[in-house]
Amino acid sequence: MKKILIFVFGLFLTLTPLSASACGVGSTTKNGESLDCVETAEAEEAKEQSRFDAGTKLTTSGEVKKSSFFAGNEIIDDTKINGLAFMAGNELISNGEYEYGFLAGNRIEINGKYERDLFAAGNNLTIADDAKVGRDVFVAGNIITVKAEIPGDIFIAANKIILDGAAIEGDLNVAANSVEFRGDVKINGTFKHNDDIKKIGEIKGVNEETYTIPKIRLDPVYSTLFGIASKLVAMIVLVLVCKKFLAALIEKINSDTSSDVTRTVLIGVGSLLLVPISMIVLLITIVGVPVAIAVGAAYAVMLYFSSVVTAIYVNEKWLKIKNGVVGAALGVVIISLASSIPYLGALIGLIATTFGFGYTIRVLFWKK
Repeated sequence: MKKILIFVFGLFLTLTPLSASACGVGSTTKNGESLDCVETAEAEEAKEQSRFDAGTKLTTSGEVKKSSFFAGNEIIDDTKINGLAFMAGNELISNGEYEYGFLAGNRIEINGKYERDLFAAGNNLTIADDAKVGRDVFVAGNIITVKAEIPGDIFIAANKIILDGAAIEGDLNVAANSVEFRGDVKINGTFKHNDDIKKIGEIKGVNEETYTIPKIRLDPVYSTLFGIASKLVAMIVLVLVCKKFLAALIEKINSDTSSDVTRTVLIGVGSLLLVPISMIVLLITIVGVPVAIAVGAAYAVMLYFSSVVTAIYVNEKWLKIKNGVVGAALGVVIISLASSIPYLGALIGLIATTFGFGYTIRVLFWKK
């Protein structure tokens, strides 16, 4: 259960609700042409291979042959996705058909059909009675309500769990402060829960198993989740706003040799050390205070993006995922998780920051 809890909360961090100002980014057809968010006859005929839509308010539909990613403040999805569905938003309503579902947000309502497994995390999450899941369910959040029939096992980590007429064919595995049974709840497998859980209502004829949750510090977990979320925001900004920089960065990465990589590390180390010293000198002169403030602001922005730049490098050189947004996001998650490893993680984080800072300097100021 502890591994499940960490994994699902890890999903929540990697898909924290994001708000963007553009839509249709990365949407492609089999001919590689861009498609708008508004469904048209041509778009339908093209039968998109994959989609990446981001916006303040998204209403999506149609059919996608492969995996898709939707991000925004409000999302209402009726898309048929023959692959993985990634969705992140403040308010999210899932009505479509999917192979796998990965959802994260503040308020989530799940009504759709999932051919295989469902993974979701949110503050207030409801799996409605008309939702269909082919296999297992993994959910985490503050308040989780389940009304649907679950043919396999369900894993829930939450503050409060409400089972409202739910029918679970497999095991119910929970880690929660309280669980409330409403209506005719059926559990054909084993009800596995922490020994200090508070039960509201009754359920009869169920085999129960209890376990003790060890007292652990959650501060490192929250710190990791926040770090991944902030880096994903930086990645979205790069994709939507800094298109010229992103194109130049990818071009330089693909043309680099091993000697260029060494130069990048040296530039990163030198810049990280010399810029703060230069700022101090400017501040001492008093006349240079405005310049020091401007340099400090630029320094902070470049530090913010540096790990994302390294994540893009990881995808371009090693992961080689064709969808650059998905590849960069996976790179962000890998670097963030590696940076959370005790003792060694601090060194990994420093290397990622230094390397990305060096690449940013090269793209902006170096001709070679």
